[in-house]
Amino acid sequence: MLGIIVLSAVFVLFGLVNAKSRDIVMQETSLQKSTDKLYTDTELKLLQFFNGEGYLSQGHDERVDFMVQNIELNNKAVLDFGCGLGGPAFHLAKKHNARVIGVDVDPSLIEKANNSTQARGFISSVNFTTIHDNLLSFADATFDIIFSKESIIHVQNKQALFKELYRVLKPGGMIVIMDWFWKGWSPSQDFLQCWNFDSYGTAMHFATITEYVSFLTQAGFIDVESDDSSYLYLNDMRQELDLLYGTKGDEIRVLFDAQFLEGCIATWSSLCRMFESGEIETRLILAKKKK
Repeated sequence: MLGIIVLSAVFVLFGLVNAKSRDIVMQETSLQKSTDKLYTDTELKLLQFFNGEGYLSQGHDERVDFMVQNIELNNKAVLDFGCGLGGPAFHLAKKHNARVIGVDVDPSLIEKANNSTQARGFISSVNFTTIHDNLLSFADATFDIIFSKESIIHVQNKQALFKELYRVLKPGGMIVIMDWFWKGWSPSQDFLQCWNFDSYGTAMHFATITEYVSFLTQAGFIDVESDDSSYLYLNDMRQELDLLYGTKGDEIRVLFDAQFLEGCIATWSSLCRMFESGEIETRLILAKKKK
C-alpha cells in the first residue's frame, strides 16, 4: 500500500538516522517506487484482526468519521491517497455517499480492494488503481476532496507530492490528512528501534509539523489547520496491548507466530512511551485550494 503502515504491528529491527534530512530511510528503494508485494497474507490477517476488515491502520470507521467531520461529502469526488485494502474508501461511499477513487503503489492490495468492491456492491461508487512514483494520471481539477490516512509519511518527496495533489484538486476543494510526525529531537532508543526498519520493508520519511505545513503552503494550499490527534493513537495502542495480554491473547497466539507477536508487543510498548514523552505525534491536517 502507499503505505498505510501498521505502526501497531512492526517487528523491531535496527538501522540509521539521516539527521540532515530527518528522514528514517530503510533502503534505497523507497515505497513510492516499489511495485513489490508489501504485506504477506499473514500480516494482512493480523492487521485486520486488530483494525477491522479492509483497514491496515488504527481507528476503523470511527477514525474516518473523525477526519471528515464537518466536511460535505455527499456525491463528491474523493481521492483516497494510500488506500490500502480500501476500508476507508468503502466507508466514505457507504456512510457519506461519496464517489471514491483509491490509489496505492502496491498492485496486490489494489487487486484485493477491487475484488472487495464487487463483493460489497460498490462497483458504481468506488474504484481502485495502482500508481507509480506518486504520479497521478487524473486530469487537473478532478476531485472535490483528497483524503489520506497515515500514508504520506512513506513519501520522501512530499513537496512534489503536494504539488501533484494540488493539481488534481478542484478550486475550492479540500485536502484532509492524518499523519505521523517527529518533533525533531535527538532520537531516543525507542525511536531508533521502532522506525529505522520494519518487517515490511517500508520507508519512513518523517517531517516535523512545521516542515509539513510549509510543504503544503509552497504547493499552493491555503487555510492550513493542524490539530493534535495523538491521544487517539495512544488509546488504540494501550487497548491493543490489553488484548494481547488479556482474554484475546490466547486466541491471537493460536493464529499468529509467537516471535512476531512478541515483536509487536515490544513495538507497541515503545510507541506508548514515545507518545507519552511527546517525541512523536499524530495530527489531523485540513487545507484548501484557492477558488
